[in-house]
Amino acid sequence: MKRNCRTLAATGGDLGLRAATIGSFVDAAGAQLHNPGGYTLNLVQANVKGSVRLVDGFRSCGEVVLNRAVIEGRLICTQGTFDNPAPPGGDGGGDAIEAISATIRSGLDLGWKSISPSVDLTNTRTSFLADDPGTWPARFVIVGLTYDRFEQPQGSGSRRPWDHAARAAWLSRQAAYDAGPYEQAARVFREHGYTAGAEAILIAQRRHARRVIAGRGASLRRLLDVAYSSTVGYGHRPRRVLWLLAILLTLVIFSLEAPTTQATMRATTAAGLVYSTRGPAPGAGAPAPVARAPVPARTDACGGGQVRCFNPVLYAIDTVVPLVSLDQRSTWYPDPNLRDGAFMQWWLNAATLLGWLLSSIFVLSLARLSRGG
Repeated sequence: MKRNCRTLAATGGDLGLRAATIGSFVDAAGAQLHNPGGYTLNLVQANVKGSVRLVDGFRSCGEVVLNRAVIEGRLICTQGTFDNPAPPGGDGGGDAIEAISATIRSGLDLGWKSISPSVDLTNTRTSFLADDPGTWPARFVIVGLTYDRFEQPQGSGSRRPWDHAARAAWLSRQAAYDAGPYEQAARVFREHGYTAGAEAILIAQRRHARRVIAGRGASLRRLLDVAYSSTVGYGHRPRRVLWLLAILLTLVIFSLEAPTTQATMRATTAAGLVYSTRGPAPGAGAPAPVARAPVPARTDACGGGQVRCFNPVLYAIDTVVPLVSLDQRSTWYPDPNLRDGAFMQWWLNAATLLGWLLSSIFVLSLARLSRGG
């Protein structure tokens, strides 16, 4: 049989179809059901072989309940109004729609006109979700809601169904933070080829998790989380680290190109001779010369190969990039006894540590992505 409730008007009670088996569809287009604080339509544990149509001016002033219902067709809410205000003397209204552990095989079309104060779709299963993320009520629970794709609600052209920014904003408004709905949405985006959208949703999930961090050390954990987000987008944006490394490398090169900086650099030969970037350092305290045949004076700043010539670019690479040894850093060092020497020593050591940190984050991010997580 079918339930044709088109334009039905009911006040002070519910349309009770609890545990009913309906061989066709339930059509409540244009129905006006009024039972504030109570049930207006009760389909708990019902088995509906067709669709449930709450459309075209349908109005529920109370709660539509579909817990553990099995609907072979669709649940369609196009242009329906769902409101469950508190009854006189009550503490507050319940959900406008409650569909806990329901199975809606052919799709969930939530193109409602308005709905308040809340919706509960905990553990509901369906094939697709057609909705406008911006029209959901102030409070909703979607933990365990599973679906295979997004679609456009019937008669709506206001928003693209694969708008990941709108979807992330919707997920951020859950009644209580839960990572599951984010993972579900990201999985659907990825399966349909929207990889960038999936990554953006997972990044939004981590940022939402940061906002609810509590307990001892919460401030430090938030700070570390901000750093991880800013550098590699929680592992989803590893290329950001390469830009940071490039910026650090450029800063080190510019600092080493300055004449005042180069004046602090020294190199010592195996014989104990000290060189500056312009040649033998004045007053270097070289050992007393041994009388021997005169030799032509050397004009090479590197002592004719006695020390490796100073090169700012190669020195910067040697400082910032780990696992690369160009023998610049091992040859040349800032003399802390000279002006600005202590500062350069600190700056170069800090650049080395930052280079190791950023490179490690990049490698770990690539390893995470290679595992598909």
